[in-house]
Amino acid sequence: DVPKPTEERIREILMAEAKENVKASIFTVGKLRKKYVDDCFDERFNQAILEWEKSKNDYYFHVEEEKRQAEIAYQEEYNNQKAYFKSVIEGDEEVISELFDYWIDSCELPVEININYEFDSIKQGLLLDVDLPEIEDIPNTIMTKTDAGNLKEKKKTQTELKKEYTTLTFGLAIFIVANVLNISPAIKKVLISGYTQRRDSDGSGLYSRRNRKV
Repeated sequence: DVPKPTEERIREILMAEAKENVKASIFTVGKLRKKYVDDCFDERFNQAILEWEKSKNDYYFHVEEEKRQAEIAYQEEYNNQKAYFKSVIEGDEEVISELFDYWIDSCELPVEININYEFDSIKQGLLLDVDLPEIEDIPNTIMTKTDAGNLKEKKKTQTELKKEYTTLTFGLAIFIVANVLNISPAIKKVLISGYTQRRDSDGSGLYSRRNRKV
């Protein structure tokens, strides 16, 4: 953005200096100021050109250095990403665990579940143990329409609740497995089992009730 110095511009600068510094009578001041400009011109012009060339070279060196650093950073990021995706494809246990944890943390469900897991890179399988929601988490009433066209709350039967709970648990299993298989092509199979925690008959404590594996 800085224009290259010209002879005209340098002479303008020198004449401004002469008017400021050279004082004489009206008859001689013009000649003395012109002499000041002529005497200083070559040195001042050459100096301005050298400074401008140096500034230009410094600028382009800075630009090239920024470009070089950007290329280095890009290559480093490329290599890191390449190594990362390679580890995903090959099924690195640490990376698979990180991706699985990330999916669990980002997953939003209308019911609460907890998942313990273990990845076997040799067998290319993922073992999942799911703490399922309780049947009590399912609403035990349903709204029905009467003959008069009004809405009425009706209590579900145990058969209806158990059927809905079965649909819920197997739907969760399919949802979980589908997302797990999407983590890495190294996961060839998934073994998932589920359990619920129920209170003892006397209500004194919790015990786990196992559900079948899928």
